[in-house]
Amino acid sequence: MASKLAPVAMALGVAAVVGGCGDVQRDGAPSAPPLAVSTPAPTPAARRAPPRAADPGHPPGNRAPEIVTFNCTPSTGTVPLDVTCTWAVRDADDDPLTCSFDGGRAKPCVTNRSASLRISTSGQRHLTLRVEDGRGGQAEGDVLVETRAPSQPPVIASFTATPASALVPFEVTFSWQISDPEGDALTCRLDRDGDGVDDVTLSDCTSTSTTRFTFSTAGSWQARLTVLDSAGGLATRTVSITGTTAPALSVDVSIARVDWGQSVISETPRLVAGKPALLRVHVLSNASHTSGITVRATGTRNGTPLGTLTLAGPTTLPTAIQESSLSKSFTATVPASWIEPGLELQVLADADGAISETDETNNARVLTPDVGAGTILYFTAVPVVHQGTTATVPSSYDSDLVRFWPLQSVQGTTRAPYTWTGTLSGSNSSAWSSLLQQIAAVSAADGSQRYYYGFVHVAYGSGIAGIGYIGSPAATGRDDSLETMVHELGHNFGRPHAPCGTSGDPNFPYAGGRIGSWGYDAQTGALVSPSSHYDLMSYCDPAWISDYNYRAAQSALEAHPPTAFAIAGSGQALLLVSGRVMADGTIDLSPLVRFHGPLEHHVDGEWTLRLHTADGTVRETRFGTERIDEIDESHFTLVVPDPGPLRAIEIARPGAPPFRRDAPDTPKALFEPRVIETAEAISLEWDVVNWPYASVAHLGKTRTTLALWLTGGRATLPTHGLPPDGALEISLSDGVSSITQIVER
Repeated sequence: MASKLAPVAMALGVAAVVGGCGDVQRDGAPSAPPLAVSTPAPTPAARRAPPRAADPGHPPGNRAPEIVTFNCTPSTGTVPLDVTCTWAVRDADDDPLTCSFDGGRAKPCVTNRSASLRISTSGQRHLTLRVEDGRGGQAEGDVLVETRAPSQPPVIASFTATPASALVPFEVTFSWQISDPEGDALTCRLDRDGDGVDDVTLSDCTSTSTTRFTFSTAGSWQARLTVLDSAGGLATRTVSITGTTAPALSVDVSIARVDWGQSVISETPRLVAGKPALLRVHVLSNASHTSGITVRATGTRNGTPLGTLTLAGPTTLPTAIQESSLSKSFTATVPASWIEPGLELQVLADADGAISETDETNNARVLTPDVGAGTILYFTAVPVVHQGTTATVPSSYDSDLVRFWPLQSVQGTTRAPYTWTGTLSGSNSSAWSSLLQQIAAVSAADGSQRYYYGFVHVAYGSGIAGIGYIGSPAATGRDDSLETMVHELGHNFGRPHAPCGTSGDPNFPYAGGRIGSWGYDAQTGALVSPSSHYDLMSYCDPAWISDYNYRAAQSALEAHPPTAFAIAGSGQALLLVSGRVMADGTIDLSPLVRFHGPLEHHVDGEWTLRLHTADGTVRETRFGTERIDEIDESHFTLVVPDPGPLRAIEIARPGAPPFRRDAPDTPKALFEPRVIETAEAISLEWDVVNWPYASVAHLGKTRTTLALWLTGGRATLPTHGLPPDGALEISLSDGVSSITQIVER
């Protein structure tokens, strides 16, 4: 505060009211309590008016009065500002004095006086004091007071609690948006539950802020947000929060669903008889944290008790079905001996009554699953000799077939190697087709109706891996891929390709060739996800079997069950007729082979075989062809009774000219083939001029074809896997005529 005192005479231009000691002058509203602001007193010389020379209007020797002190407090502040001014005056001549404060009317004043006023406008204000002694002496002083407009408080634009109500315990997120008109720094204080204690203080609170608290007990609260600025302004806002406890539930345990698993998961399966099955029971509770129950399944078959299974399951029951987790359901493996027609299972959840329930009718299920045939696959593994290398037959082919397909078991056998003289490549489908035709012919020549699969070793990595007939029991594939074998057997079961990586079955129901529903891998005890697995009849990985192809294969296998039919090598004289119908309709007929064996049944079709004998007789046989998926050709293989010497062979179908091959007219000299046998091989030489083709079979308890349609006049055939006794049957052919010789071992 600055004080300026001058002993000069001057006129006051502001009207004022000056009272005595403690008088109040008001400018606006009533005064507030004064703030203590002092101004240092100026020196007496500054207060005293300079002496004047004597004149008629001014007594000579008169001394001016003196303002000893003149202070106003406070000297600064916001409007309205109540200011109190005090002063002390004296006169050396003891003249009576009058004081005029802030331009007001002069009044007699004693030594110490004071006055108060309220300043209502902002800016600078000079407060003045004028003292006169009545004889022309005077003194003046002023004090500068500075006022400013009041600060605007902060603004709380929003203050929310999310959620504002919930079941305890629950976490609440407090959010707010704030600002200050003057841009002052802000401090935020949050009292989350209205108990008067700030739970969090943010000293540099930004325009948008959040904080979180957890409410663990039920109740209602008024959370309060207080925002302060640096000038002392504040704003508050409240929000209501309510926490409640869940009403007590009557616990209800229920069996929501029951699934079965044999390769695929289904509520309504057709189970394979004699094959273990997953029993999966989805037990739910209407309340969380329900635990401690037992689930049992009691089995009978046609009224005969089978036993009781205790299912493994979660400690705490789920409240909803969780498809992807076996551990969230109760499971057991139903023994193979139980899976027969007439099976009934009584499943009971909370079998020991651990949970008190008002309704237990939904705790039980009676299951009478549909049980189909217990299909046994009679499977013959054929190790193919390709380019001098004998294929390796995988030891686990049987378990992989049972793992994927609706089979109770596989009765497998590995026969002696079959020597094939062709060459395979990853892109030569014709060579693969030729090998498949020979595998089918080997099966027919062996007199077998088993499923024949030729394992073959190839040196390349990518490309064609296998080939198989659609709906006929012959296929072949590389020996290092069991997945290929499983795929090709699927073709034998009547299944075309699934549409992924290749064109496929137009009726396949699932997009992208995926399996469409959950699968079950009994080997690992794991579920197989439909979102990540493709049908194994596609060309995509990872692969599993879809319920669509599984059920279709099951229907095909039950309609045409595999057979173990294979009888001894002796029998009647027969002819093996085999060939390929190419894409352009031409026929590639393999040389006819005469042999002795059992006559197998073949399926009639639209094709006709005509055998023209030397005596003019024509023998006709109707037959069908075998289809190959994705290769535009078909094959035929049939065995017919040998009618004797032939003049010609014809093959015909409606709407096309017949194929005919005539027997050579040149008489043939008889040249007995030469056979040399070592410990592991047979070396064969024959008259290649008259008989370009040779076929070899071992005759023992069963007939085992070792090679068909050898060329070149000599060949070496491996014999490992053959019994040490028996005989060799050598069949020589010129394409139509054929002779047979037996060589004892």
